[in-house]
Amino acid sequence: SEIEMNALLSAIRAEVGKKLESTGFKVMVSGVLPIQTEMTSLLSKELVNFFGLAFLVCLITLLLYFRSLSTIFVCLVLVVIANIATFASLAVLGIPFSVLSTALPIMCSIEALAIGSHTLLIFGDNYRQAMAQEHPGSKAKIVWNTYRSLLFPNFLMSTTTIIGFATLISSQVPLIRQFSLSVSAGIFMSCVFMQLALPSLMYLFPIPVARSWTGAKARWALWVIHHRRRVVFGTMAVITIMILSGVRLNWSVQMYDDLPKEKDIKASAELIDSELGGMIPLEVMITKKGEENPWYEPSRLNALRELLIKWRKSPAIGSAIGLTDLLNTGIQSLNSRKAVAETIFLYGFSGADNPTTHFLSSDGSSTRLSFRMKDVRADDMGLLVRSEEHTSELQSQSTISYAVFCL
Repeated sequence: SEIEMNALLSAIRAEVGKKLESTGFKVMVSGVLPIQTEMTSLLSKELVNFFGLAFLVCLITLLLYFRSLSTIFVCLVLVVIANIATFASLAVLGIPFSVLSTALPIMCSIEALAIGSHTLLIFGDNYRQAMAQEHPGSKAKIVWNTYRSLLFPNFLMSTTTIIGFATLISSQVPLIRQFSLSVSAGIFMSCVFMQLALPSLMYLFPIPVARSWTGAKARWALWVIHHRRRVVFGTMAVITIMILSGVRLNWSVQMYDDLPKEKDIKASAELIDSELGGMIPLEVMITKKGEENPWYEPSRLNALRELLIKWRKSPAIGSAIGLTDLLNTGIQSLNSRKAVAETIFLYGFSGADNPTTHFLSSDGSSTRLSFRMKDVRADDMGLLVRSEEHTSELQSQSTISYAVFCL
């Protein structure tokens, strides 16, 4: 579990530090586990920041719209309800919280703010118009009429958002698919619970009092209509500039871009990446079925060795290790199956510390190539993984299948 992994990381860091830091060495930890731990910590902090930012933005917006503090309180209650409903839906549906999900508080708060302020503004106007009539209706009736007239528009506003994000459910990228599910489920549940709570809040609290500017004439609309040609051509010019600027958009990120620069984990990762053999693991498994100990064959081991030599020349690969690196001990030439078998047999005397067990399966049918990639651009790494040039030697032996795993 994550707790156990964090405890293990802390124990390793403490043990190494205890032995070395007292003698003047600086201990820095890096790798997949420390990066995951650091990202989890950053995610927790950012979530708190998002909640605080969402609350502050909503409060400022409401103060601009309303004079009555009770109305502001009602809208903030709706914001809280929306966020609770959103995260509760994620828990019920078993959708994990990811980096992209940190945007959910902002999105739900904006939805709650739009529905709440729009409904309460119209409710306040309807109430004052009703009170100006000779036989005004009761507050409950005005609440119900306002709520019923806005139920479908409010629901439609949420539905368009849900549909927009739901189109990403078919994405082949798991993170994007998970994000679309979380947003769609969160927005739907928050809309449902807000609509259930809204009539009671409208009835229990005082009548909303908006600021005077909300009822002012929209003279800017008249200016837009009068200068329609300038507005249209000006908008097209701005869009053209934005399109030209978008050509330079970076579509390919690097793995360590999001790590804070002031942390040791980023410094150690960059040092390992540039000078100590690369940081990002890439594992290749090559399997041949229907033959006993296929990797005892010297010709296959030579092909494997040549493949590793070729990959090591790539600037994106920091290091590459395979079975041949362990077998080429220099004690004897590996020119026969017998010589290979004897070398593997000798390694077996090391017991649990036998390194060949990490590169050769127990039945002898599969071997593993372990690479450490440098932190290159994502598209460059993808091209390297899929490169026909690097897999041609594997494909030349048609009975061998292979799979690539990149973490």
